[in-house]
Amino acid sequence: MSRLIATILTVSTALCSVGTTLPPRDSARLAEIAASLPEHPGLVGLRPEDRPRWREPRLQATARRTIGTAERFLAAPVPEMTDDVYLKCLRHGDANIQPKEYWKRHYNLMTLAFAEAFESKGRFLPKMAEYLEAYCDEKSWLFAVHDKGAKVFFGKEPPRIDLCVAHRAELLGTVLALHKKDLPAKTCERTMAAL
Repeated sequence: MSRLIATILTVSTALCSVGTTLPPRDSARLAEIAASLPEHPGLVGLRPEDRPRWREPRLQATARRTIGTAERFLAAPVPEMTDDVYLKCLRHGDANIQPKEYWKRHYNLMTLAFAEAFESKGRFLPKMAEYLEAYCDEKSWLFAVHDKGAKVFFGKEPPRIDLCVAHRAELLGTVLALHKKDLPAKTCERTMAAL
C-alpha cells in the first residue's frame, strides 16, 4: 500500500511540474511591497511603546479580564512539562497527554505577556521569566508523537520543526518582542539561543 502511495505521489509531482512556469517578476510590485515593510521585523499589532493605544477605552474590558486572569497565575507554579510527560505520551501513543500541559503553559504565558503590556507596572515580569526559563529547560519542543523513538528528545537526532515547535517559537518571539527590554537579560539571551 505504501509503495502505491509513493508511486502516486511521485507521478503526481512530476506531472504537476511539467510545463509549470512562474509568472514574470514584477519589479515595481516588489518595490512597492518592500517599501511597505518596517525597517526591522517585529510585532503585528500594538507595540509596547504605543502606551496610549493600550489604554484606549475600547480595550479596557479586555485589559481588566486579562489582568484579572494573569493575577491568578502569579502565585501558581509554572505547569510542568516534565520528561515523564513527554515520554508517557510516547509510551502510550496518546496524543492528548502532552497537549494539556502544553496549552496551559502557552495560555498562561501569553496572558501574562498581554497583562503586562496593558498594565506596564512590571509585576508580571518575574513570572514571565519563570515561564521562559521553563521553556528553555525542555529537552525538545517537538510534539512527542512526532518524535518516534524519542530520538530528538535524547539528542540522537538534531531538532526539527513541526507545528508545535513553530507555535512555541511564535509565542516566545512575541513575548520577547513585547518585553525584552524589561525582562532579565540572561533569560532573554537564553530564550533567543533556544529559538
